[in-house]
Amino acid sequence: MTDALANLVEVQNHDTRLAQLQYRRSHMEQRTELASVEDRIAAIDRELVEPAAARRSFETREQALEDEQASVSVKIAAAERTLYSGSVSSPRELQSLEFDIASLKRRRSELEDHELELLVDREPVDARLATAADQIDVLESRRIVLQESIRDEEYAIDAEAALASAARATLVASVPSDLLGFYDRARVQNKGIGIARLEHGICGACRLKLAAVDFDRIRQQPPDAIVRCDDCGALLLR
Repeated sequence: MTDALANLVEVQNHDTRLAQLQYRRSHMEQRTELASVEDRIAAIDRELVEPAAARRSFETREQALEDEQASVSVKIAAAERTLYSGSVSSPRELQSLEFDIASLKRRRSELEDHELELLVDREPVDARLATAADQIDVLESRRIVLQESIRDEEYAIDAEAALASAARATLVASVPSDLLGFYDRARVQNKGIGIARLEHGICGACRLKLAAVDFDRIRQQPPDAIVRCDDCGALLLR
């Protein structure tokens, strides 16, 4: 085997390893799980649209009741101050004030009852949202773990790929351009294999058996001759 072919074999080894690293980088198990986790988070978010809207409605109604309660309480306090201030002496006006105060207190009591009813109605919505929030917290934690794992593995793969690429570049510089051209073109046709062994008349790149006449012709070539597969163009090692 010539030095050029020997170096090209090493180039092939580096190219094969680089292809393996690229495949490993894009087919990590963590990526599949991460996609599943993110899909689940998105599904829960969609499921929460309706209960979240319901809770906002409850909050709006509760706030309206609280505001009215506060307004009624202010009116009660004002009426009671007037009632007990001594500024009103007419029995009829005093009776009217007492009636107004009683009416306002009944209204406040009604508002408090309505607010309690709303709180009871809101409980299952809050429970559903709380359960979903817990689920999302668990999923978010898992997503962070997976993202960190992917980053760590990508870093390790990229570091190894950088070393392989550097070693490849050094070897390529010693391979004649025409030989490298044959190799690169064959790699495109043979799923990354540009140079392979010829064993028992079978090309290691395309896995096809050479015709007997072609095999005999190759066998008669000098040991340092450059030979190629007539079917796929791969460089052949004998």
